[in-house]
Formats: sequence, C-alpha cells, structure tokens
Amino acid sequence: MGSAIHSWVTGVVYLLAATAAHGATIAVPAGGDLQAALDAAQPGDVITLGANDSTQTIDHGPDDQVPYAFILDRLYVHGDPELGQKRGIALHSRDTTIVNSWVSDCKAIGQEAQAIGGFNGPGNYVIENNYLEGSTQSFLLGGADPPIQGLVTTAVVFRHNHLSKPLVAYHLWVRGKADRDKRVNDAVMVQFSGSVDAAGAPAYRIGTTLATDVNLADCNGCHLSGWGWQDNGWGRNVVGPAIYFEQPGAQTIRVQVKEDGFSIDQIVLSAETFLTVAPGALKNDTMIVPRD
Repeated sequence: MGSAIHSWVTGVVYLLAATAAHGATIAVPAGGDLQAALDAAQPGDVITLGANDSTQTIDHGPDDQVPYAFILDRLYVHGDPELGQKRGIALHSRDTTIVNSWVSDCKAIGQEAQAIGGFNGPGNYVIENNYLEGSTQSFLLGGADPPIQGLVTTAVVFRHNHLSKPLVAYHLWVRGKADRDKRVNDAVMVQFSGSVDAAGAPAYRIGTTLATDVNLADCNGCHLSGWGWQDNGWGRNVVGPAIYFEQPGAQTIRVQVKEDGFSIDQIVLSAETFLTVAPGALKNDTMIVPRD
C-alpha cells in the first residue's frame, strides 16, 4: 500500500490542473502511491479537480480554463489514520458529480480539514449518497476568496450524504516523581469515562479491568532523577498508544496507584502541541504546562 505518510485511493483517480482543462494530467491506478502526485499537484489534497489559483479563468469560450464534466463514483478516499489529510477532494472544477463514495480520515493539526472542499469553481455540482468525514467541515464551499474575480458558486445539489467527524488522537503525558527515585515507586494506571481505540471500540474505560499504564522509567534498568514527563509507552523511544474519545466534551480521568510512592503534578492530553513531543524532560524537569 505504501508508507505511513501516504494516502491511498481505490479506483482510478485524476488530478487536474487548469493548464489541462477538460483532461487528466495524472492518473493513479488502483492501489497506487499518491505521494508523488500530491507533491506535484496541491499538497494536502488527495484528489484535486481544477486549480485554486489565478491560472484558472472563466470566459465561457475556447479559452475557458476550468476543468468540467467529471463523475466520481464509488471511490474510497482516505487520509492516513494517524496523520490525517488536509482535504479528501478539492473541488475547483465545474459540472462535477460525486456519488456513492467514501471519504474519510480528513483531519489536520493546526488547520481546518474537509472531506470535500473548494472555493474556485463555478458550480453545477451533485454531491449525493456519500460518506464524508472531515474534522472541521465534511463539506465546504467557500472559506477563502476565489482567485476567479466575481465568482459565485451556484447550482449545488447536496443530498443523502452521511456526515461524520473522525476520531481525534490525543497523547497522554504525566509529570511525576518517584519516591527516592526508586523504580518500584514510579507507576500508575489511567482510565477514562469515554475513551475508545482507533476503531471506535471502548478502551481503558472506568469501571473495567483495563487501563493504560504510565511508568516513569523507560525500562527496568533505567535510572530516575526528580520530576519528569512520561507517556503511556513502555521502553526506550517507544511512543504510547493514542487516546481517543467517543464524544467531544468534558471527560473524567481516573488514576490508580500501581506502585506506591508515585507523585503526580500534571496530566496533559494533547491533540496538537504535545502530540509527538513531550512537554518537558524525563529527568530533573522544570517545565510546568500553563493551563489554557
């Protein structure tokens, strides 16, 4: 299929630029690697129809540079399950139909993400009977000034679509200290009221016998020193499993002692800033994360 940073599409996909109006410039066969196509087209979009810049113009004549007359039917389009995708389908064309398709895992850190989105196409769209999953909007027309002067998108049919929000991955960090810096005093078990795994199944729930462990030391022979930040991974350079929640909103966290003598100063669940990096040092830490 490809490496973890890639996105995949089943079926034949065409990425179209304004310089090749009415025709395909890149065709990616079923199971093909889209990374090169994405780098050459518009980074962040799995499928790009048309262009989002001033190279695309409308004159309703032979020099019209807006691609048109496309049907996307029964496609499976998705971003990376962990890293996500800025946009599944960028819609800057005209006379376009998207039906009977699945577009998911469209999510991004620090920016908006959509399953289908566009702002530089004149319209005549039919979006029908699709599963659309975007962390910000499932479907968005607009959101930016169109490079085509005076453009107003019209004639849009949007019906019988299932709209959903992708699960958001959080990284669990605990700032703790083991009594006398002893390895036998450095662990707790953590549970949540509404946590699930990446597939949406209940995980680490309060009231069950399952929890995610936080061990301050990275290994049995590793030394401790003062306060430190640690996640729920075990082993040197091992990243802890992500925490997901079934519903947005307030959550209850339950922390139980696994080994006596472990003090806790802060608990952080981060979907952005500390998703891939610790808030502070593992040993002799002085970093206190300010509350938002």
